[in-house]
Amino acid sequence: MVGGHKRLKILDVLDPQLNLTNCGNCGKKIIMERVRSGIVSKALGISTDGLRKQRQRGKSKYNYEVVDGRVFYDLNSFSPSVRSHIEKLTTKRTKQKHDDIKSPRYWNSIGRINERRIKDKKRRIEAEVQERLAEERAEQYHNNGPLKPRVYAKWVNPHTVGNWWDSIEDYENSKKKKSFKGYY
Repeated sequence: MVGGHKRLKILDVLDPQLNLTNCGNCGKKIIMERVRSGIVSKALGISTDGLRKQRQRGKSKYNYEVVDGRVFYDLNSFSPSVRSHIEKLTTKRTKQKHDDIKSPRYWNSIGRINERRIKDKKRRIEAEVQERLAEERAEQYHNNGPLKPRVYAKWVNPHTVGNWWDSIEDYENSKKKKSFKGYY
């Protein structure tokens, strides 16, 4: 929105070929917005032939201008409710999300196909992620070598007495406090 003008362009340099008018609020020269007769007919709910006949009879309620054989209506000559309806017709509609569309016509035709495409895409992405993880694991496996199984505990038969050291002296020496020997 520029200077309080919605959908209107303000010109500082006057061009004689443009259809300019003075703004009622600020007095600057602005371009009159023109709307084709087809859009006006949709907004008013009458045919383009009906609009043409109104123009021929001189009974048209709205300001219009003929440029090179084409008829353009002045957007400012319409009531605000009709103007808002025209703006809805002329503005580009934004796309809706697949999940937000409630129309049974959509879901019975292309909605099913889109749903299948979305699921297939999710599966492809998941498969690609799993493949990359497998590659990273394989690379890590080759860099570090195969993992050796570590044994933290051994099973012992409680019914047999085992000698887990070579002699009693070794066992006694292992219990003694070890002295510190310097490195240098």
